[in-house]
Amino acid sequence: MADIVSAIDAVTGCQQCGGPLGGSPSGDFCGPGCASAWAAEQVGTRPGDVVAAFPALAEAAREIAASLRSDAAGGQIVWRGDDE
Repeated sequence: MADIVSAIDAVTGCQQCGGPLGGSPSGDFCGPGCASAWAAEQVGTRPGDVVAAFPALAEAAREIAASLRSDAAGGQIVWRGDDE
């Protein structure tokens, strides 16, 4: 049965773009971008909608990224609330 599924996947390719699966660990998508786009379509959103719907989450993500970059440069990560 697994051989049949593999043969079908090889013919259909990526479920989002139709491209070859190549060395993707997923049996359905050629990469994480297509997997994310497919998942977003299933719930009726686009990847950018999350940022628009949750601006505080987007800001927190930017702060965390900046802290991690600072830490990599020898700085110290300061979590919100630690500096009060």
